[in-house]
Amino acid sequence: MEAQEKNMQQNKHFDTIILGSGLGGATLASILAKHGFSVLLLEKGTHPRFAIGEAMLPESAMWMWIVAERYGIPELKNLTDVKAMRQHVSSGCGVKRLLGFVYHNEGEKQNPNQTHQLISPEFSLTSESHLFRPDVDHYMVKVAQSYGAVYRDSTDVEEIDFQENSVRVHTKDGEEYTARFLADGSGFRSVVAEKFNLREKPTRLKTNTRGIFTHVANLPAYDDCVPKEDLPGLSCRWHQGTLHHVFDGGWIWVIPFDNHSLSESPLCSVGLMLNGYKYPNKGADPEQEFYSIVNQFPSIANHLKDLKPVRKWVSTDRIQYSSTKSVGHRFALLSHSQGFIDPLYSRGFISTFENVHALAGRLIEALKDDDFSVERFAYVDKLQTAKLNHNDQLVYNTFRSMAHFELWNAMTQLWLAYLIFHDINLFGSCMKYQSSGDISAFLDIDREEPFTGANAPFSKRFQPVLDGYQAVLDKFEAGEIPAQEAANEMLSLLKNSDLWPQSVYRWGDPASRHLDLVAHPELVEPILFLDQQDATLLLQEELLTTKMSQPTYAR
Repeated sequence: MEAQEKNMQQNKHFDTIILGSGLGGATLASILAKHGFSVLLLEKGTHPRFAIGEAMLPESAMWMWIVAERYGIPELKNLTDVKAMRQHVSSGCGVKRLLGFVYHNEGEKQNPNQTHQLISPEFSLTSESHLFRPDVDHYMVKVAQSYGAVYRDSTDVEEIDFQENSVRVHTKDGEEYTARFLADGSGFRSVVAEKFNLREKPTRLKTNTRGIFTHVANLPAYDDCVPKEDLPGLSCRWHQGTLHHVFDGGWIWVIPFDNHSLSESPLCSVGLMLNGYKYPNKGADPEQEFYSIVNQFPSIANHLKDLKPVRKWVSTDRIQYSSTKSVGHRFALLSHSQGFIDPLYSRGFISTFENVHALAGRLIEALKDDDFSVERFAYVDKLQTAKLNHNDQLVYNTFRSMAHFELWNAMTQLWLAYLIFHDINLFGSCMKYQSSGDISAFLDIDREEPFTGANAPFSKRFQPVLDGYQAVLDKFEAGEIPAQEAANEMLSLLKNSDLWPQSVYRWGDPASRHLDLVAHPELVEPILFLDQQDATLLLQEELLTTKMSQPTYAR
């Protein structure tokens, strides 16, 4: 391997150059190098480094597992299991057993009836974690290097020339590299997006949010900061998952890395996302602005009153951006170079690995054929564009619903139903592959347009409901109907949509706020079988071999 790297250093010509060594770039580099192609991974900064986007979902765990299986990168599967993470990746990551939402009204303590929890059973393939990105990203860079990828950090790209038969990259320190293809995973400051003026100005995206965030040490669990009678009393504590404090105009994430016995970290990620329409950026000091918001809500203030930051507070302007396209002559933008919405709903990892899954196979074939026609990558562009637009609609309307708990409750029910159905759809494909070992199970989801699950029955029923929610919220914001009436209309749309059989769960009932699939495993079987008739036997087998109980490593 050392001889191979030395030879590539001397030639300075590669099959692919990848800009940015985050999880997406490092994973793509690992795949290409594993399949015998020469790869140069360029990083402007150094590792380990700070990054946000830390909370997984079952779907993101499954996408990591799918990419690992399809492309032969077993090291990636260590990110989908808490114990493997501790052994092979980092002792500084947390566990995620639930999604928790607590709604707050200004000047009032938390109302226990204004909370939501989704607690999912821990099947194989769906184990969720809170990823301490400095360790995790660095781990994946080392994986890429172990397969033969050449890694260069502290490398600032000054210019890229796209020629007929190659790509030439010039760095500020005078180095020059060439390749047959370039993948840009450098994010918001994408060199390729800047070169070809791909950024939409203004962006087409409706979501408008900005952030203030940091890492802190020794933050107490929210469960220990409120009276016991105000806790949901379910099978998991708030501290065992990703906690969202929600209010009119924004939300706060609390992502602990210290919430299970295998973690050696004292840290927690804390961040505030503000609706830019209601809270425009006036250039205030980040920490002062953070507390000016927090102190309006007594229960949040009590939870976060003694924060001990371990790094400087970061404040952003509007974080949404989009591009006119994500593929072109000898280049492709990875998901966060093409566009971004908001960390709400933890969609970042899903977008990253769904994109890598779609791009890697097409790029491998293009490298083999020495044919990089843009048409070969058209699906990647359609996939990313469709997902960005879809997530924007969902998040934009979610922020609008934060104006009143009744609206928020209706929106959260719709999103939770949609989340579970997407998990089921992808889980069925994984089960098919596990049963047969046939890679076609993954090729099938790689051809579904415009994105995975779009043609499933639940997706076709979901979109009219989401459109209906948006129309109701339009009427509410125009002052045509009060919040309670709007919420009733939204819940009625959900209840009458046939998205969920009422025998499974009372969706559309305003009192349905918690779904605890650990405490109530009898709900799991009918949920799993919905829209997955052809996978019934495989799912039954998974149910029989999965222990439906709280994990022993949870505190």
